[in-house]
Amino acid sequence: MYGYYLLGLIFLIITYQDFKERAISAWTIPAIFLGSLCLAWSDDIWQVGFLLFNIFFVGIQLLGVSLYFSIKHRAWINVTKDYLGLGDVLFFLAITPLFAPLQFCCFFIGSLLLILIIIGIYHLSIKRLKTIPLAGAMSICWLFYNAFLFYYNLSSYNDWNLVQYIYG
Repeated sequence: MYGYYLLGLIFLIITYQDFKERAISAWTIPAIFLGSLCLAWSDDIWQVGFLLFNIFFVGIQLLGVSLYFSIKHRAWINVTKDYLGLGDVLFFLAITPLFAPLQFCCFFIGSLLLILIIIGIYHLSIKRLKTIPLAGAMSICWLFYNAFLFYYNLSSYNDWNLVQYIYG
């Protein structure tokens, strides 16, 4: 349980840094990845296949975004150069041990959609943003998601409850 508190503290640090400076410290990514691996390794349900699937999923997403912008601009586009920060991509990879595959897909897509909606409303109503603090916003999503799991006594490594919810 203390591992989750420590990870939560690191996620709060990332949130503060990303919203204030639009950058995160280099030590936070390995700390999250190693802490996540320790938590995952100590859980009986977790499997190495979860990590491999989640990394593959992030890779497919990044390739899809690169292909989209490459087709749009008619030249190969490196998304980490102009559209996503390298810290954001490394953050995506660092959180992969925290979830089973279905929960990771739902968390990843759901948090990106939620961030897009909130930033879009903020952008239209208050002020224009040049960049989005993606790692910080996803850190907030993880904190709320983890609080939800803790409240309902669920595990982020067990997809069965999510499958039951989806299929009724």
